[in-house]
Amino acid sequence: MLNDIDMTVSELYSEDLETCLDSVVNLTALRGKAVLITGATGMIGSFMVDALMHGNRNMGLDCVVVAMGRSEEKARRRFDNYWNDEKFVFVQHDVNFPIPEDSLPGWGRNPPPFVRIIPQLPRRCSWVRTGRRTCP
Repeated sequence: MLNDIDMTVSELYSEDLETCLDSVVNLTALRGKAVLITGATGMIGSFMVDALMHGNRNMGLDCVVVAMGRSEEKARRRFDNYWNDEKFVFVQHDVNFPIPEDSLPGWGRNPPPFVRIIPQLPRRCSWVRTGRRTCP
């Protein structure tokens, strides 16, 4: 099964991650920020997690990757390489329901500013936070 393979050790996959990161305009704007990725265990979401964690480990990106998905078991298998990394946080949640602000581990009611990457369009999502602005 593809999800059980640690693709982060593949030289070709690492090159793809670097190519992706090199093409991002103003990638350094993410430095010191937290990036919330919904659908993190899906194909696009997991690539985004891998790219940002690659940036953290190999390019000094220094952002917290908050991976959100419905299945902690699937996330543990897919992100085993990052699970204990201080720059990686997994939040188990279904985006079909509002995200309570105090549900993010360790941050209580004062989470850091988020940049939200939406790899899939949820049917309903009532919570998006970008910097200081809260949008419905």
